Amino acid sequence: MKKIIFGLLFILFFYTACEKQHPHKSVIIDDVEMIKIPGGKFTMGCDTARIDARQMHKVYVDEFYIDRYEVTNAQYKKFIDATGYPAPYLDPKEYPWAEPFNWRENSFPDGTADLPVVLVSWDDAMAYAQWRGCRLPTEAEWEKAARGTKGNLFSWGNEWDSLKVNYQFSAWRRLIPADSLVGDVSNYGLFDINGNVREWCLDWYRMDAYKNSPKKNPQGPEIGSRKVVRGGSWKTFDKARMTNFFRNSEFPSTKTIDLGFRCVKEVVKQSQN
Repeated sequence: MKKIIFGLLFILFFYTACEKQHPHKSVIIDDVEMIKIPGGKFTMGCDTARIDARQMHKVYVDEFYIDRYEVTNAQYKKFIDATGYPAPYLDPKEYPWAEPFNWRENSFPDGTADLPVVLVSWDDAMAYAQWRGCRLPTEAEWEKAARGTKGNLFSWGNEWDSLKVNYQFSAWRRLIPADSLVGDVSNYGLFDINGNVREWCLDWYRMDAYKNSPKKNPQGPEIGSRKVVRGGSWKTFDKARMTNFFRNSEFPSTKTIDLGFRCVKEVVKQSQN
């Protein structure tokens, strides 16, 4: 009896601790779990970062919803089935490393339904997002959701912890289900901010984008050649590249095995008469 009571108390304590750590409740929007990020200011960038992210500055972003998890193969398949959009695939003769991740007959490889979808270009990610009535996050939105309520350098805090993240030198070193790693979770409750897959953002990338960045809802340069990519992945080996402020970029046509995305949905403002 004592063991049962102790077990129940432990479960209650664990649940309460999790609630305190991630107090922001999720909502289900079109069968996808999303977190509502409140509007307001936050500190973007870091004075010890490399040049393109070094200028710390205050940014205001309106409230928005963002996916709690990176978009999975199962979710992406619904989009393909509904629209006939081409499935993730690269010619294995030219890209042999992509073969284990290639889809066949519009279906993902066996046993990978809950893994983040990869081999998707920026246009692919945007097509899926728009199908859901969403879009990709701006890098300001992504960074606010990643840094949480305390401005963390990593999703879990300010001290590096290799046991909390799926990267090149972790115990996993491969794609894992999007909801499985409870260590890499931001204060807002977003999973896999610093590892698993890197994530496409809405903005064009420019090295000096912060110098003349708008103070409210920045969306990056109007034109460019590369799109912003945020976060680390299972292929990342340098912890500096997994911080919440690290800026990376890829050509929009890039398709690779460690690059995925999550979606943002804007909050509809009620008109006041």
